[in-house]
Amino acid sequence: MIARDPGGRCSVGTGDRQDLMLARIGLTEVPATEPIHCDDFKDDERVMYCFTTQQFNPLLDVPAF
Repeated sequence: MIARDPGGRCSVGTGDRQDLMLARIGLTEVPATEPIHCDDFKDDERVMYCFTTQQFNPLLDVPAF
């Protein structure tokens, strides 16, 4: 998933908790939606969005350990 300015949206898997990780860095679940099962990915997909990629900048300064 790559979100571009002025914002973006994506479908995100829930089985491996990818949706929770992306929520921690600023993406938001689209209101009034539920995850949709996708047989191709054998996972439930949730639609998430962000208004601007600027909200990710602080994370780029934090080293991954």
